[in-house]
Amino acid sequence: MHVMIDKITVEPKTSLEEKIYVCDECLTLLTLNGNLKDTFIVRIETRETVRCEICGKEAKFVLSPFKRGIWVCQNCLEERGKKHVWMKLRIVRYSDKSKCDICLNEGAYLLVKE
Repeated sequence: MHVMIDKITVEPKTSLEEKIYVCDECLTLLTLNGNLKDTFIVRIETRETVRCEICGKEAKFVLSPFKRGIWVCQNCLEERGKKHVWMKLRIVRYSDKSKCDICLNEGAYLLVKE
């Protein structure tokens, strides 16, 4: 049997533009869809309940595009693997008013991937 292709449809992959919080199921769907290639994927740890911005269930992860960066407080920097995990990232600035994307506490560093 010989198959001939008449047309090829190319669909561009979408990627995240802003930070979002997602549950584990939505994370799986986004990953399988190929939307998270250039994205920080970090498990959140907060006392507050954070809702998945896609389905409304309890969020377990924060997704942030590399070009946006990720806000991380000093405690999360130290608890999440010390320096070796963050070594490939560059600290752009510190802000007392910015919330950590992981724990939602105020006072965080903006890290970007070089």
